[in-house]
Amino acid sequence: GASAGADGVSAGADGAGALPDGAGALPEPPPRQRVRVCSGSSRSFRLLLRHVYSGHALAGSCAPDARPLSVAHALELCAFGRLYMLPSLVEEARPLVAAAMSADEFVPALLLCQEQGAEDEAQAVFEWAVAHYDEVVDALERGGARSSLIDEDDIRALREQLRAAMLQARYGL
Repeated sequence: GASAGADGVSAGADGAGALPDGAGALPEPPPRQRVRVCSGSSRSFRLLLRHVYSGHALAGSCAPDARPLSVAHALELCAFGRLYMLPSLVEEARPLVAAAMSADEFVPALLLCQEQGAEDEAQAVFEWAVAHYDEVVDALERGGARSSLIDEDDIRALREQLRAAMLQARYGL
């Protein structure tokens, strides 16, 4: 039979084929590193994974049955991009915020940006609202763009901010 010598080398009965103990065994795998996913919808998380593996969150999502991305999903993708330090994901998702925007989603989107600390996205949402001033003001007046988190005084202040920005943008006033 084989025996191990004092130096830890195994040898056959004739001493041939001597290998150090453990030689030929597979190395111990490194411990797994996990990324904690704090929040977000399953759709946004799938798009995050698609971006990580392919470099594009929306590549291949142009299938006929693919649903358009909502403002909330686009904002979640931006948040994931900042959280996981993926600037290319933020750059891919940010234009989708304005593309998915509607007057009724203005206030909820603005509040979500503020909650996430997403200043660039909040600015994009506000600029969209200025460009669509009449629609947004109509939505604010009929209550479509309101959220239970914002009161009448905040609505008036927001309307005034939008009006001032719209006058500046349209007429340079």
